[in-house]
Amino acid sequence: MWLFTKYGFFSAVQNMDNPGLTHVRARFKGDLERLISYAYGHRELRSVLSPKKPVVRFTPRNDYAWRADFVKQDFAAVVAAIALEIDYKNFKNAAHCGTSRDSAYMRVWGVMSAAQHQSLNSAAAASQPSLFGSSGNARAPRRRRRP
Repeated sequence: MWLFTKYGFFSAVQNMDNPGLTHVRARFKGDLERLISYAYGHRELRSVLSPKKPVVRFTPRNDYAWRADFVKQDFAAVVAAIALEIDYKNFKNAAHCGTSRDSAYMRVWGVMSAAQHQSLNSAAAASQPSLFGSSGNARAPRRRRRP
C-alpha cells in the first residue's frame, strides 16, 4: 500500500519473514523518522503501541533505501490516527515542505490526474454508439441480395 501523508511517502507491505509485522519502506530516512516520532509522541497512541519502537534501517541496494518493521496492529493504529487527524482541504498544500519532494509529489499528482482523464475519455468513447453495433465486433455490414 502506498501512503502519501503529511509525514512522508511510505510503501507498506507484509514482512515475509514475520506475518505479525508490516514492512514499511521509504525513499527518505526523515519520513520514517517522522512517522515513528509521530507514533510514539502521540499521547493516545503511546498507550496502545508496542513498547519497542521500530528501527530505521538503511538498505541502499534495495528499491527503497530506508525500512522499518512495525507490529501490524501498531501500524494500523498509526495510519488510523493520521486519518482521524485530517484537518486540511487540500493535501498538496498540507504536505508542502519547500523541498525537492514537493516537485516529486506534484509529478505523481500530475501522472495520476492524466491517467484519470485518459480513463474518463476512454469511458466516454466506450459509451458512444458503435458503427458496428452494440457488440463492438468490427464486421462489415451485410449487403442485401438482389432478388
